[in-house]
Amino acid sequence: KKTLEPSVSLFVSFDKGSNPPEPSEWVAWTKSGYYTSSLNGDRLIGFHVNRGAEKAADFYDSSRFYEKLYRPDIVRLAYQLGDEEAAIAEASKKRRTEKIEVAAILPPKVRIVSPADGSSISGSEVAVRFTVELPQGAPADTPVKTIIKINGRNIDAGQRGIKRVEDTPDSGRIRHFTRSISLEPGENVLEVLAKTSASTSNPATLRITRKVPEKADPFRPNLYVLAIGVSDYERDELDLRFAHADAQGIAAVFKKQQGRLFGEVKTKVLTNAEATRGEILDGFDWLESEVTQRDVAVVFVAGHGVNDKRDNYYFLPHDANPKKLRRSGVQWNDFNSILQELPGKTLLLVDTCKSGNVTGSLKTRGISSSDATSALMELIRAESGVVVMSASTGSEVSIEDPAWGHGAFTKALLDGLDGLADYDRDGVITLKELDLHVTRNVKKLTNGSQRPTTQIPANMPDFPLFLR
Repeated sequence: KKTLEPSVSLFVSFDKGSNPPEPSEWVAWTKSGYYTSSLNGDRLIGFHVNRGAEKAADFYDSSRFYEKLYRPDIVRLAYQLGDEEAAIAEASKKRRTEKIEVAAILPPKVRIVSPADGSSISGSEVAVRFTVELPQGAPADTPVKTIIKINGRNIDAGQRGIKRVEDTPDSGRIRHFTRSISLEPGENVLEVLAKTSASTSNPATLRITRKVPEKADPFRPNLYVLAIGVSDYERDELDLRFAHADAQGIAAVFKKQQGRLFGEVKTKVLTNAEATRGEILDGFDWLESEVTQRDVAVVFVAGHGVNDKRDNYYFLPHDANPKKLRRSGVQWNDFNSILQELPGKTLLLVDTCKSGNVTGSLKTRGISSSDATSALMELIRAESGVVVMSASTGSEVSIEDPAWGHGAFTKALLDGLDGLADYDRDGVITLKELDLHVTRNVKKLTNGSQRPTTQIPANMPDFPLFLR
């Protein structure tokens, strides 16, 4: 008898807090583990690796294999053709593809040798010693990249003031490393990961406390805001109404925090004719030259986004030609590159998702064949520690309305920062309070047709964004 098996499997999780429950995350996968998913859906499934009767099994969720197994094209073809082998063969016509055996690309393992979990130090720096062990069968010269995160943020971003000392050469199945790192005052959650070209380890984690001196640091961090919004395009058929107003509103509301929560608030606002490809890239250079490890950066983007035939995602500046994206669009890799390198806390606010047709007085953003999910996943899976708030999920519409004078996402952000997000009434609006307000109110403003999504790195503590 022939065994029947699904060509593609699907799992959907539901938000039990809504009435009726609404889909929140999803993942679809083939029998070999190739998958496509919502922003965090790849954490819903994974691989259970047995290590014998005497040892506990290992578990790796699918996000650990993002580089090799995240293949929306293969999943789509497997569904259409009804066979994974045929899907891989067809995908190979556009992109060289070989069938992956997960057992051959298992991640390394990381173990922190010192300091001990729960340690407390009086200085600002600590030497962290750890080992990276390659899986059985991996070549001894396999290149390994190490990532250290403090409170959810990659401390290697920007390579500023980080002392890196490697105890052994880049070879051998077990490698020893030492890193001297700076800690934030108070409790710190430290994560160490190891990454090969195929997979990323589970994090090794410990908590360590830096004793706060009696006299607190009098210097407040600075805030840098790069706000980009394009309503008026050179090509009139792309025009929107309020993307420029969104960028101006976000910059203005954060500017109010100068001398309050932040020492200085420096803004660069690029709207309409100012938001050319060249000016946007110059804006990235501005952030890179200004932001330090103690600062906070906010990048806001509103306008059209589009995927090319290879599923590369582009933001369309004022002077964009959708038929010549490589020359005139801003590839999302440029956004990812600068965001991963910024050394301070970084918040990305994105309103460039796919839109449908204009209906009534509402106008939607984006053009056909547009989905930012893969672009945002690439940033998140890089373990950079960037907070990502997206106006909508997957291929949902992103709506703007004359009654608001803004898009729904920005309307909720501005209302929240104006005080509505201060749920505990303590005069401080934190990231998680703002996230809760935006999630609830965008759904309400759009009658459930638009659902924003937020990705906050694991172990990143809540932090203030606004003082009322």
